[in-house]
Amino acid sequence: MKKKRKRYKIRIERLAFSFSVISMLILLVLNGAISIFSSSKEKINDTTLLVKSKPSFVVCIDPGHGAYDRGTESADGVFEKDVVLKVGLKVGQILENNNIKVVYTRKDDETILGSDDKEDLRKRVQIAHDNKADVFVSIHCNSYKDASIKGIELWCDEPNTKDELLAKYIQDELYKLKYTEKRNMKYQSNSPLYVLKNNDAISTLVEIGYLTNKDDSTFITSKNGQAKCAEAIAKAILSFKESIKK
Repeated sequence: MKKKRKRYKIRIERLAFSFSVISMLILLVLNGAISIFSSSKEKINDTTLLVKSKPSFVVCIDPGHGAYDRGTESADGVFEKDVVLKVGLKVGQILENNNIKVVYTRKDDETILGSDDKEDLRKRVQIAHDNKADVFVSIHCNSYKDASIKGIELWCDEPNTKDELLAKYIQDELYKLKYTEKRNMKYQSNSPLYVLKNNDAISTLVEIGYLTNKDDSTFITSKNGQAKCAEAIAKAILSFKESIKK
């Protein structure tokens, strides 16, 4: 009887030991699973935060005039609307190649934004607003009754603003091409421009040269000149983007 009790006691002790070992293994497995789940959850949350905080930069390119509105004209019959469209599309292409989101107020000569000047300008600003543009650059050619007048001219809202900084970047890059003169910066106080005054985006208007001046016209109506102007404007926008990020 004592032997049976002894054997029975040994069996209970072995079962208790086995149960203890199994319990420890189960706990280890569960802890490992919880740890993996927590780690995975943390990674997912980190990734989600990274995506949400990823910065975006939108540039609205506005080739002035278009369709029925020819803008100014060179002595040999080249219209402003055609020059600035070619330059604007090239600027946009360069920016897109640098992973910048670009929207255009027009990409062809058939687009009619408004039946009159006021409606046309309002819709250009609306396109920038609807696309939450960070930067708005309106591209134009200049003209004057005195054909000797030439140069690069930039317009912006007020002095000592990001608008002026963007304008200066563009002015400086264009002037590096040495095809014409650098004219003084123009501000809204001189003559309010609708696309600058009513824009949410950091805005500037660039006159790349005078179509009424022979030297300016020869450069800005040429394929090479348009490509260089586009490269200069795009480079300035990219430099401006980096400067405000810092």
